[in-house]
Order: sequence, then C-alpha cells, then structure tokens
Amino acid sequence: MDAKQANKMSIRQYLSDRGINSKKEHAGYGMYKSPLREGDNYPSFKVDYNANLWYDFGTGEGGTFIDLIMRLELCDFTTAMKLIENSSFSFQGNKFNRRLESDNLNSEIRIISIQNILNSASIQYLQNRGVNNKIACKYCKEIHYSVNKHSYFAIGFANDAGGWVLRNKYFKGNIAPSSIRTINNNATHCIVFEGFIDFLSYLSLYPEKELNTNYVVLNSTSQIKRAISFLGTQERVISMLDNDEAGRSTKNKLIAELNIPVIDNSTLYADFNDFNEYLQNQNKAKVEPEKPAPSKKKDRSNDFGMSM
Repeated sequence: MDAKQANKMSIRQYLSDRGINSKKEHAGYGMYKSPLREGDNYPSFKVDYNANLWYDFGTGEGGTFIDLIMRLELCDFTTAMKLIENSSFSFQGNKFNRRLESDNLNSEIRIISIQNILNSASIQYLQNRGVNNKIACKYCKEIHYSVNKHSYFAIGFANDAGGWVLRNKYFKGNIAPSSIRTINNNATHCIVFEGFIDFLSYLSLYPEKELNTNYVVLNSTSQIKRAISFLGTQERVISMLDNDEAGRSTKNKLIAELNIPVIDNSTLYADFNDFNEYLQNQNKAKVEPEKPAPSKKKDRSNDFGMSM
C-alpha cells in the first residue's frame, strides 16, 4: 500500500469503527468532539466527507488520513504506514493509544542533539501557534531525535527532572523522566499552566510581566502533586489551566491542598479551551481588516423616467 492508497481510506468510517461519531451533520461534512484533545465540549473537529480531510479548529491542525494517524498514534510517517497496513491500532475510552509491538515496532525516542531553535519548520510552528520566537528561544531548544532509526526534530521544553516535552506539527510526546518545570523569579506569587505552549503564549502576550512572577508548568495535570511543595511557599497562586474537566479538577485540587489563596484566571479566556487558543484569537483580531461601513445606495427609482 502506498500513501495515495492509504489516504483514500475513509476518515469518517475509521472514526466510526472506533466509536467516534459526529455530533453535528452538515451537507458534506460532520463536526466531532476532537479525538486529539480532552475536554472538547463543543464539536470543533471537522471531517470533510467529500475531500476525506480533517481539521481541528482547537489546535489549527489538519490533513489527510495518514496525517490523522500520525497525530492520533504519536508516530512518524513510516510507522503510520506500518500501522495502517497491519491495522495495528487500539482504542480505549476517548483516547487513541498506539499498541507497541516490541518484535517489530521499537518506538523508543533517542536524543541525537540539543540545539538552538533555527529550523524554519520549528519557527513556523511557533508562529502558527502565535508564540514569540525570542521568548521560545529563551525557554526552549530544538531537539533532534530518532524513532525507529528515523531522524526528526521538535521544540523541546526541559522539565525539572532532566526530561523533555516535545512538540511539533505532527508529534506530541515526552522524553523521560516526566516532571513539572518550575521557574523561580523570587516573586511572591506563582502562575500555574498545564502546558508550556500556554506558558510561552502568556509571555508572548504580556512580555512586560515575565520577571514579575514565578511559574509552574505541569506538563500534565497528573503531575500536580509534584508542584504542591513549591506552590506552598507562595503568597498566592494564580491558576491558568485549561477550560476543561481536567483543568477544573486540577484547580480544585490546588484549592484543597494549599492554605493560600488560589485565584482562577481561566475566566480571562473562558470562551477558549486554553490560553494559546485565546492568544491565537487575539492575534487574528489584530490582523483582520475592519469591514467598511455599508454604503448608502442612491435611490434610483426615478432614473430613466421611472415614476413612483
């Protein structure tokens, strides 16, 4: 099977076979709750039935059937093709999980090099997310790594334990060990983010506030317990977690665990899933030209000798 044949496989049927069905049907396309993100309470994942393409309005990602497999299974093109040919997929709850087969699929990520962010694709990825490149270069690196003897690169965000969170257009993963990232500017309060893209987005929108506060990036809501000891040293904590079930649950854990004020600032971006979506919307509003006021049409009822 080649890529052209693989991309003819129905995205609609593939999702349906795994229990994911559209929430709203329109002429030629359906709107789904995104299988790429938890907490997508409003269907924002479009599948064009005629073109057999998908687009996630929440992340700005989209593409072909192969692109979807790469994104869902967190793998490269070669592995995606093997999975498609072997129908080697598993599905649990609302998440796709790649079934690792050690005898023919070695998915271990190995770091080749750690560099400054210079690749045009990495820079474009940041621009598409609305992140300021200078801010990103201060806190991130470009990680070149290998999977199944194939080489790739991604934006890397280091955690406190020496591991990395990796992000690029097609890949979302981690290099162990997993942990949080604390940034201590010797301030009296701390802002908590779920992911580093949201953290970079905040500094991109408010660069003047960079050194006025401390920060904790959880990298996963499951890491919340690791953050409690540091957060407990603050005078107050500001929660800027995602507007979904996981984000709200984590905020409630902070309130329950800490004996200091916990301020929920997610109301700032209440109409969006996370702060990065909010930033992208702000940037979009800046570049969209104002629509001209509707012109007043001349009354031409009497033109050409026409009488009222």
